[in-house]
Amino acid sequence: MRVRRGDLTVSIIRPAIINTSYREPFLGWLDSIAAAAAYFMFVGLGIIKEIHEDPNRIGDTIPVDIVVANILVASAYNTKSNKLSVYNVGSSDRNPLIWKDVQQIIQDYWNSNISPNRLSKSKVRYTSNSFVIKASELSRKIPISIYSRLSPFLGSQHVKNAQKLIKAE
Repeated sequence: MRVRRGDLTVSIIRPAIINTSYREPFLGWLDSIAAAAAYFMFVGLGIIKEIHEDPNRIGDTIPVDIVVANILVASAYNTKSNKLSVYNVGSSDRNPLIWKDVQQIIQDYWNSNISPNRLSKSKVRYTSNSFVIKASELSRKIPISIYSRLSPFLGSQHVKNAQKLIKAE
């Protein structure tokens, strides 16, 4: 990179996991459902109910508008420079936020700003306990298995639905 850039000023911005906006253009704005934004949206809409993760681990996410501000500042700062600069944009060094707190912020926001697309109230359970994870898995698989075995007696549409459920697992 240093050789190929010649005299061109290059600034590399390395953000943590990019999430929804903090302020600009408005709180919670997202332009795609990728990375953390997808997680935040699916938790908020009540689609994700359980996460298999240690809730006390640091969730190093950074709002998209903070990343954009850093890009603009780095670009302006380095205009007169002829060097290669690398900037890491994150929050975990100075202001670490654990996943349990991230989830609480998401739930509070979505439960106070009701979306017409919401399936249910935003409530997520975190666990890293392997027994709880296995029990959760079984609580989904057992009803699907029973439905799958009964579906031939219920009709062709039920057979198709059961096949879709099994495929989705």
